[in-house]
Amino acid sequence: MAEPSPVTKLLLAGSCACVADALTFPMDTVKVRMQMAAGGAAAAASSSSIVGTFRNIVSNEGAARLYGGLNAGLQRQFAFASIRIGFYEPVKQLYMDRLGLTAAGAGPATLMAVRLLAGITTGAMAVCAAQPTDVVKVRMQGSAGRYPSCAAAYSTIWRTEGLAGLWKGTGPSVARNAIVNCAEVVSYDTIKTYLVARLGMPNAVGTHFLAGLCSGFIATLVASPVDVVKTRLMSARPEERAGVVSVARGLYQQSGLRGFYKGFIPSFARIAGWNILMFVLYEKAKSSYGQLAAALPRPVMAKERQVL
Repeated sequence: MAEPSPVTKLLLAGSCACVADALTFPMDTVKVRMQMAAGGAAAAASSSSIVGTFRNIVSNEGAARLYGGLNAGLQRQFAFASIRIGFYEPVKQLYMDRLGLTAAGAGPATLMAVRLLAGITTGAMAVCAAQPTDVVKVRMQGSAGRYPSCAAAYSTIWRTEGLAGLWKGTGPSVARNAIVNCAEVVSYDTIKTYLVARLGMPNAVGTHFLAGLCSGFIATLVASPVDVVKTRLMSARPEERAGVVSVARGLYQQSGLRGFYKGFIPSFARIAGWNILMFVLYEKAKSSYGQLAAALPRPVMAKERQVL
Protein backbone atom coordinates (compact mmCIF):
# COMPACT_ATOMS: atom_id res chain seq x y z
CA MET A 1 0.00 0.00 0.00
CA ALA A 2 1.39 3.39 -1.02
CA GLU A 3 2.27 5.86 1.74
CA PRO A 4 0.71 9.35 1.36
CA SER A 5 3.17 12.18 0.81
CA PRO A 6 3.69 14.83 3.57
CA VAL A 7 1.54 17.32 1.64
CA THR A 8 -1.21 14.72 1.22
CA LYS A 9 -1.10 13.95 4.95
CA LEU A 10 -1.37 17.68 5.67
CA LEU A 11 -4.51 18.00 3.52
CA LEU A 12 -6.07 14.80 4.87
CA ALA A 13 -5.43 15.82 8.49
CA GLY A 14 -6.88 19.28 7.97
CA SER A 15 -10.00 17.94 6.24
CA CYS A 16 -10.65 15.25 8.87
CA ALA A 17 -10.14 17.81 11.63
CA CYS A 18 -12.84 20.06 10.14
CA VAL A 19 -15.34 17.18 10.10
CA ALA A 20 -14.52 16.28 13.71
CA ASP A 21 -14.71 19.94 14.74
CA ALA A 22 -18.12 20.51 13.16
CA LEU A 23 -19.57 17.50 14.98
CA THR A 24 -18.19 18.41 18.42
CA PHE A 25 -18.32 22.22 18.27
CA PRO A 26 -21.32 22.76 20.61
CA MET A 27 -19.45 21.09 23.47
CA ASP A 28 -16.47 23.35 22.82
CA THR A 29 -18.73 26.41 23.10
CA VAL A 30 -20.05 25.14 26.45
CA LYS A 31 -16.47 24.55 27.61
CA VAL A 32 -15.36 28.07 26.65
CA ARG A 33 -18.34 29.65 28.46
CA MET A 34 -17.61 27.64 31.62
CA GLN A 35 -13.92 28.56 31.50
CA MET A 36 -14.78 32.26 31.12
CA ALA A 37 -17.24 32.22 34.05
CA ALA A 38 -15.94 34.00 37.13
CA GLY A 39 -15.57 32.19 40.46
CA GLY A 40 -18.34 30.96 42.70
CA ALA A 41 -20.48 27.95 42.02
CA ALA A 42 -19.68 28.09 38.33
CA ALA A 43 -16.22 26.89 39.10
CA ALA A 44 -17.36 23.32 39.57
CA ALA A 45 -17.40 21.49 36.27
CA SER A 46 -20.24 19.16 37.18
CA SER A 47 -22.76 17.51 34.91
CA SER A 48 -25.50 19.88 36.08
CA SER A 49 -23.38 22.95 35.27
CA ILE A 50 -22.78 21.58 31.79
CA VAL A 51 -26.49 21.09 31.23
CA GLY A 52 -27.21 24.48 32.79
CA THR A 53 -24.70 26.25 30.56
CA PHE A 54 -26.07 24.45 27.51
CA ARG A 55 -29.68 25.37 28.38
CA ASN A 56 -28.71 28.95 29.18
CA ILE A 57 -27.10 29.44 25.77
CA VAL A 58 -30.04 27.87 23.92
CA SER A 59 -32.77 29.71 25.86
CA ASN A 60 -31.11 33.14 25.95
CA GLU A 61 -29.23 33.22 22.66
CA GLY A 62 -30.74 30.48 20.51
CA ALA A 63 -29.49 27.06 19.48
CA ALA A 64 -27.47 28.55 16.62
CA ARG A 65 -25.27 30.25 19.22
CA LEU A 66 -23.77 26.85 20.06
CA TYR A 67 -22.11 27.13 16.66
CA GLY A 68 -21.02 30.73 17.17
CA GLY A 69 -17.52 31.10 15.74
CA LEU A 70 -17.75 27.87 13.73
CA ASN A 71 -16.26 29.53 10.64
CA ALA A 72 -13.24 30.63 12.66
CA GLY A 73 -13.19 27.22 14.34
CA LEU A 74 -12.97 25.39 11.01
CA GLN A 75 -10.28 27.79 9.82
CA ARG A 76 -8.40 27.14 13.04
CA GLN A 77 -8.72 23.38 12.83
CA PHE A 78 -7.58 23.18 9.23
CA ALA A 79 -4.60 25.40 9.94
CA PHE A 80 -3.69 23.79 13.28
CA ALA A 81 -4.43 20.11 12.65
CA SER A 82 -2.93 20.01 9.17
CA ILE A 83 0.40 21.07 10.68
CA ARG A 84 0.44 19.50 14.15
CA ILE A 85 -1.05 16.15 13.03
CA GLY A 86 -0.40 16.02 9.30
CA PHE A 87 3.29 16.92 9.71
CA TYR A 88 3.82 14.87 12.89
CA GLU A 89 4.85 11.64 11.14
CA PRO A 90 7.13 13.35 8.55
CA VAL A 91 8.82 15.43 11.28
CA LYS A 92 9.22 12.36 13.49
CA GLN A 93 10.79 10.49 10.59
CA LEU A 94 13.04 13.47 9.86
CA TYR A 95 14.38 13.38 13.42
CA MET A 96 14.81 9.62 13.20
CA ASP A 97 16.81 9.97 9.97
CA ARG A 98 18.96 12.84 11.29
CA LEU A 99 19.79 10.85 14.44
CA GLY A 100 20.44 7.68 12.46
CA LEU A 101 17.71 5.77 14.26
CA THR A 102 15.31 3.05 13.15
CA ALA A 103 12.06 1.97 14.77
CA ALA A 104 13.43 -1.56 15.26
CA GLY A 105 16.84 -0.50 16.56
CA ALA A 106 15.93 2.38 18.89
CA GLY A 107 14.99 1.73 22.50
CA PRO A 108 11.59 2.70 23.98
CA ALA A 109 12.99 5.75 25.78
CA THR A 110 14.69 7.00 22.62
CA LEU A 111 11.56 6.50 20.53
CA MET A 112 9.49 8.36 23.12
CA ALA A 113 11.97 11.25 23.15
CA VAL A 114 11.78 11.52 19.35
CA ARG A 115 7.97 11.41 19.45
CA LEU A 116 7.87 14.16 22.10
CA LEU A 117 10.32 16.29 20.11
CA ALA A 118 8.20 15.90 16.96
CA GLY A 119 5.03 16.72 18.91
CA ILE A 120 6.52 19.88 20.42
CA THR A 121 7.89 20.97 17.03
CA THR A 122 4.66 20.59 15.07
CA GLY A 123 2.59 22.03 17.93
CA ALA A 124 4.70 25.19 18.03
CA MET A 125 4.67 25.46 14.23
CA ALA A 126 0.87 25.29 14.23
CA VAL A 127 0.53 28.16 16.72
CA CYS A 128 2.92 30.40 14.81
CA ALA A 129 0.90 29.88 11.64
CA ALA A 130 -2.67 29.91 12.94
CA GLN A 131 -2.96 31.87 16.20
CA PRO A 132 -5.27 34.58 14.75
CA THR A 133 -7.90 31.96 13.93
CA ASP A 134 -7.85 30.80 17.56
CA VAL A 135 -8.25 34.34 18.91
CA VAL A 136 -11.26 35.00 16.66
CA LYS A 137 -12.85 31.63 17.49
CA VAL A 138 -12.63 32.16 21.26
CA ARG A 139 -13.99 35.69 21.10
CA MET A 140 -16.92 34.75 18.86
CA GLN A 141 -17.77 31.82 21.14
CA GLY A 142 -17.45 33.92 24.27
CA SER A 143 -20.18 36.52 23.79
CA ALA A 144 -23.08 37.06 21.42
CA GLY A 145 -23.08 40.20 19.28
CA ARG A 146 -19.48 41.18 19.92
CA TYR A 147 -18.67 40.66 16.25
CA PRO A 148 -21.30 40.34 13.48
CA SER A 149 -19.16 37.96 11.40
CA CYS A 150 -15.85 36.17 11.25
CA ALA A 151 -14.47 38.70 8.75
CA ALA A 152 -15.62 41.57 10.97
CA ALA A 153 -13.84 40.01 13.93
CA TYR A 154 -10.53 39.90 12.08
CA SER A 155 -11.02 43.45 10.84
CA THR A 156 -12.02 44.88 14.21
CA ILE A 157 -9.19 43.21 16.12
CA TRP A 158 -6.69 44.39 13.51
CA ARG A 159 -8.05 47.95 13.60
CA THR A 160 -8.34 48.32 17.39
CA GLU A 161 -5.50 46.14 18.66
CA GLY A 162 -3.15 45.79 15.73
CA LEU A 163 -1.07 42.76 14.84
CA ALA A 164 -0.45 42.00 18.52
CA GLY A 165 -4.20 41.57 19.05
CA LEU A 166 -4.42 38.83 16.45
CA TRP A 167 -1.53 36.98 18.09
CA LYS A 168 -2.75 37.64 21.63
CA GLY A 169 -2.12 34.74 23.96
CA THR A 170 0.57 33.23 21.75
CA GLY A 171 2.71 32.34 24.79
CA PRO A 172 0.12 30.17 26.55
CA SER A 173 -1.05 28.89 23.16
CA VAL A 174 2.43 27.62 22.35
CA ALA A 175 2.58 26.00 25.79
CA ARG A 176 -0.89 24.51 25.40
CA ASN A 177 -0.33 23.26 21.87
CA ALA A 178 3.01 21.69 22.75
CA ILE A 179 1.38 19.99 25.76
CA VAL A 180 -1.76 18.97 23.86
CA ASN A 181 0.21 17.70 20.89
CA CYS A 182 2.38 15.56 23.12
CA ALA A 183 -0.52 14.40 25.27
CA GLU A 184 -2.80 13.88 22.27
CA VAL A 185 -0.84 12.95 19.15
CA VAL A 186 2.18 11.38 20.87
CA SER A 187 0.04 9.42 23.33
CA TYR A 188 -2.20 8.26 20.46
CA ASP A 189 0.85 7.14 18.48
CA THR A 190 2.31 5.38 21.53
CA ILE A 191 -0.95 3.73 22.66
CA LYS A 192 -1.84 2.57 19.15
CA THR A 193 1.64 1.08 18.68
CA TYR A 194 1.37 -0.71 22.04
CA LEU A 195 -2.09 -2.09 21.29
CA VAL A 196 -1.02 -3.39 17.89
CA ALA A 197 2.56 -4.55 18.61
CA ARG A 198 2.22 -5.78 22.20
CA LEU A 199 -1.42 -6.81 22.57
CA GLY A 200 -1.87 -8.07 19.03
CA MET A 201 -4.90 -5.90 18.29
CA PRO A 202 -5.59 -5.26 14.58
CA ASN A 203 -4.64 -1.88 13.15
CA ALA A 204 -8.33 -1.15 12.59
CA VAL A 205 -11.18 1.13 13.66
CA GLY A 206 -11.64 -0.43 17.12
CA THR A 207 -7.98 0.11 17.98
CA HIS A 208 -8.02 3.66 16.65
CA PHE A 209 -11.19 4.37 18.68
CA LEU A 210 -9.63 3.10 21.93
CA ALA A 211 -6.34 4.91 21.35
CA GLY A 212 -8.22 8.14 20.54
CA LEU A 213 -10.32 7.87 23.72
CA CYS A 214 -7.29 7.27 25.95
CA SER A 215 -5.26 10.08 24.37
CA GLY A 216 -8.24 12.41 24.75
CA PHE A 217 -8.35 11.84 28.52
CA ILE A 218 -4.58 12.34 28.84
CA ALA A 219 -4.72 15.54 26.78
CA THR A 220 -7.59 16.97 28.84
CA LEU A 221 -5.94 16.16 32.16
CA VAL A 222 -2.61 17.68 31.18
CA ALA A 223 -3.76 20.70 29.18
CA SER A 224 -6.79 21.99 31.12
CA PRO A 225 -4.91 24.50 33.36
CA VAL A 226 -3.13 26.26 30.49
CA ASP A 227 -6.30 26.03 28.37
CA VAL A 228 -8.34 27.91 30.99
CA VAL A 229 -5.68 30.64 31.28
CA LYS A 230 -5.43 30.88 27.48
CA THR A 231 -9.22 31.25 27.11
CA ARG A 232 -9.39 33.99 29.77
CA LEU A 233 -6.44 35.82 28.23
CA MET A 234 -7.67 35.75 24.63
CA SER A 235 -11.23 36.76 25.57
CA ALA A 236 -10.07 39.76 27.65
CA ARG A 237 -10.87 43.22 26.30
CA PRO A 238 -7.99 45.53 25.30
CA GLU A 239 -8.51 47.86 28.27
CA GLU A 240 -8.07 45.01 30.74
CA ARG A 241 -4.36 44.65 29.88
CA ALA A 242 -4.33 41.06 31.08
CA GLY A 243 -1.15 38.99 31.18
CA VAL A 244 -0.51 35.30 31.70
CA VAL A 245 0.70 35.74 35.29
CA SER A 246 -2.10 38.15 36.29
CA VAL A 247 -4.79 35.91 34.77
CA ALA A 248 -3.39 32.81 36.50
CA ARG A 249 -3.06 34.64 39.82
CA GLY A 250 -6.59 36.01 39.63
CA LEU A 251 -7.99 32.61 38.74
CA TYR A 252 -6.23 31.00 41.70
CA GLN A 253 -7.44 33.73 44.08
CA GLN A 254 -11.03 33.28 42.86
CA SER A 255 -11.29 29.51 42.70
CA GLY A 256 -8.09 27.89 43.92
CA LEU A 257 -6.53 25.00 42.03
CA ARG A 258 -10.00 23.80 41.09
CA GLY A 259 -10.40 26.88 38.93
CA PHE A 260 -7.71 25.64 36.54
CA TYR A 261 -9.90 22.64 35.77
CA LYS A 262 -13.04 24.67 35.17
CA GLY A 263 -15.04 23.06 32.38
CA PHE A 264 -13.11 19.77 32.67
CA ILE A 265 -16.06 17.50 31.84
CA PRO A 266 -17.17 19.33 28.67
CA SER A 267 -13.51 19.73 27.76
CA PHE A 268 -12.98 15.97 28.05
CA ALA A 269 -16.18 15.23 26.13
CA ARG A 270 -15.06 17.61 23.42
CA ILE A 271 -11.43 16.48 23.19
CA ALA A 272 -12.16 12.75 23.50
CA GLY A 273 -14.97 12.98 20.96
CA TRP A 274 -12.80 15.04 18.65
CA ASN A 275 -9.86 12.67 19.02
CA ILE A 276 -11.93 9.60 18.27
CA LEU A 277 -13.49 11.14 15.18
CA MET A 278 -10.24 12.73 14.01
CA PHE A 279 -8.01 9.70 14.29
CA VAL A 280 -10.56 7.16 13.05
CA LEU A 281 -11.26 9.35 10.01
CA TYR A 282 -7.59 10.19 9.47
CA GLU A 283 -6.41 6.58 9.65
CA LYS A 284 -9.20 5.55 7.27
CA ALA A 285 -8.39 8.41 4.88
CA LYS A 286 -4.69 7.47 4.79
CA SER A 287 -5.55 3.81 4.25
CA SER A 288 -8.07 4.59 1.49
CA TYR A 289 -5.64 6.94 -0.22
CA GLY A 290 -2.90 4.31 -0.07
CA GLN A 291 -5.17 1.65 -1.55
CA LEU A 292 -6.32 4.00 -4.31
CA ALA A 293 -2.79 5.08 -5.14
CA ALA A 294 -1.61 1.45 -5.24
CA ALA A 295 -4.51 0.47 -7.51
CA LEU A 296 -3.80 3.17 -10.09
CA PRO A 297 -1.55 2.22 -13.02
CA ARG A 298 2.04 3.34 -12.44
CA PRO A 299 2.22 5.50 -15.65
CA VAL A 300 -0.82 7.49 -14.45
CA MET A 301 0.81 8.12 -11.10
CA ALA A 302 3.99 9.27 -12.88
CA LYS A 303 2.03 11.75 -14.98
CA GLU A 304 0.33 13.09 -11.86
CA ARG A 305 3.72 13.65 -10.22
CA GLN A 306 4.89 15.57 -13.30
CA VAL A 307 1.81 17.80 -13.15
CA LEU A 308 2.32 18.45 -9.45
